[in-house]
Amino acid sequence: MSIFKKTLALLLVIALTAAIAVSGTLAYLQDEKSDVNVMTLGSVKIKQHEYQRQQDADGTYVKGTGEYADSYLLEAFEQNKPLLPIVGDPNEPGNSPAYAGYDSTVVRMTQVDSYGTMQVFAGKNAQDKFVTVENTGKSNAYVRTIVAIEVGSTDGSLIRTSARADKTHNGDQPWKSTNIGGKVNINGNNYRVVEYLYLGAKLSGGTWRHENGVLPAEDTTYPSLCQVYLKHNATNEDMIAIDGNGNGMLDILVLSQAVQVEGFANAQTALDTAFGKTAEKAATWFGGMSLTTVSSDAEFAKAIADGKTQIWLNPGTYHAPAAAKGKTLTISGTKDVILEVVPVGQGEAGGQLDYNFDGSKVTFNGITIKTNSQLYAGYARLSAVYNDCVIQNTYNCGDGTSEFNNCVFNITNEYLRVGGATSATFTGCTFNTDGRAILVYQDGTNVAQTVTVKDCTFNATAAANTWNGIHVAAVSIDGTNGTYVVNLEGTNTVDSDFAGLYQIKAGESNVTVNNKSVTQNP
Repeated sequence: MSIFKKTLALLLVIALTAAIAVSGTLAYLQDEKSDVNVMTLGSVKIKQHEYQRQQDADGTYVKGTGEYADSYLLEAFEQNKPLLPIVGDPNEPGNSPAYAGYDSTVVRMTQVDSYGTMQVFAGKNAQDKFVTVENTGKSNAYVRTIVAIEVGSTDGSLIRTSARADKTHNGDQPWKSTNIGGKVNINGNNYRVVEYLYLGAKLSGGTWRHENGVLPAEDTTYPSLCQVYLKHNATNEDMIAIDGNGNGMLDILVLSQAVQVEGFANAQTALDTAFGKTAEKAATWFGGMSLTTVSSDAEFAKAIADGKTQIWLNPGTYHAPAAAKGKTLTISGTKDVILEVVPVGQGEAGGQLDYNFDGSKVTFNGITIKTNSQLYAGYARLSAVYNDCVIQNTYNCGDGTSEFNNCVFNITNEYLRVGGATSATFTGCTFNTDGRAILVYQDGTNVAQTVTVKDCTFNATAAANTWNGIHVAAVSIDGTNGTYVVNLEGTNTVDSDFAGLYQIKAGESNVTVNNKSVTQNP
């Protein structure tokens, strides 16, 4: 069985009451990805995906061509989307503003390997959050997604969502929704909880896709949660009452579970047996997901020392505290949050490493990580996942594992060094460089290294050469120390100033690229 936890947060900026008529209540939609509590049984594994509609610079949603001419195009969900009260409430005819209904252009989910067509609200200010679950394991699975929305001292009726779900499940919608009665207390705060049970959908010809909710291996569900909006009449006073934990955010917690099909009569029985009933266990499942908001280094250090593991950094400059050593943490914020790497000036790598995450496992979401551009600048012995982050200047991956998703690297004069990492994965990343991007080289204590580069873009302002005159490729491999497996997947776009996608500078006999031994450069 597997659990994937996701946290959404709406960062509230409380406006003056006098300004409500002009700007309303302002919030931010933020996604904090957390795989800290992943449990697996057998070969069942899941991955949760999130998408939003693409927009032009002027905010216009982008439509497709060909088979997607009647559809908006999707892209990976980005954090910190502004959320204002909706203009044109979709479900309240006769109210002011007037009933707006749905957009005439749809979203075809096949473009992201999902299924179905999703309508979106015509009213302004609804935010997209198309959530699907992919079965990445080897066995058929039953799946459910549970959503907990912070309500504080209110009934929560001002926060609305749209989903491909209904309460009866007659085949029209692929998810069955069940509202857990009353309020659920999670870490001393009140939430409204909804269970979405995946049961598959009946097709127009009467046949079923994923009948009875059986999600085959390497397949993906229809979307569950699709959009979030604030009702048009939300006020500042309402938002203060909703913010029950006083952290300045509207917390929306999302958790997905999966269990193998074999041995169970149906999806509900399987998931209840594996995890317990949602009404009884939701508070326990979500108990470690609440965010702690900090605004200074002192608050950052105190939060970690107090055992907080889910931390939101308000805009500013921060430094990893010594209390973070050996901890499992999720650290989130906006691009205006700068986490500076501080070298100690002595020890390994010429004293260029920061040891305050030594032995830690950290998920970074949406922030900027900045170094002083030294050759080996980075965090020592850190295993980390970086989601939608900006890496400013050179960076060295410490011993452990490193996973970069949709990150932007702004690098000059040097490389992103895989360094001592046992494995490093780069998916959907953009490298803005002066001719050097990734250096695969084992300069730690490990003897084997695996590096995967998928769907990345490599930009360069000029060509660069090594000290001995070798024209540098986007992925430069030095195989002289240890063994190396390099996987180049998807579509990687490379600027002409690079000497191609990859090159092996030395140690060819120690390098495997795309499952093939390499005896010379491509």
